[in-house]
Amino acid sequence: PDVVEVELDDIQSRELPIAVSLSGVLPKGIQIVSINVQPSRVTATGPSRRFKDLMGVTTLPIARDGFDASIERE
Repeated sequence: PDVVEVELDDIQSRELPIAVSLSGVLPKGIQIVSINVQPSRVTATGPSRRFKDLMGVTTLPIARDGFDASIERE
């Protein structure tokens, strides 16, 4: 090629909160009282332009269908 364009960006690390994504519907008579995520934050590293609007990260969806007691997922 006659011309090659190269775009550079600074690498950045940020600590971001983790939000839980839920799917499905809870069984009748069951309600979620609290959700605890451990760790509650994660350090992400990458090009600074990718962090411009990033406010946090989200888990894969956790299905509420069939909840009938407290649960723990990894």
